[in-house]
Amino acid sequence: MEFATTNMTCCYFPHLSGDPWERKAAQAVLETGFRQLCLQEIVAFTAMQNVRSRAVMSRIGMVYEGETFEHPGIAPGHPLKMHVLYRIKNSFTASPTR
Repeated sequence: MEFATTNMTCCYFPHLSGDPWERKAAQAVLETGFRQLCLQEIVAFTAMQNVRSRAVMSRIGMVYEGETFEHPGIAPGHPLKMHVLYRIKNSFTASPTR
């Protein structure tokens, strides 16, 4: 699956799950993408059953619109094959800083 938008990639550290920094880091990525890089939309995806990552995406304002896809890098039949896609549009009105 190809995206005409920018994908937000995060790394999960189980020992930090639920930590306030989890949300702050994700928000910082969005702000950088929108304010400094002037992106119009950012997408993020995770395995369908990854409840924690989905919760973080929702908390930072990303929206799940029902889009799912089979991750091409995961073997057929693997339980993590199905992924969900979250999106957020640029809502910052500040001028870019570059």
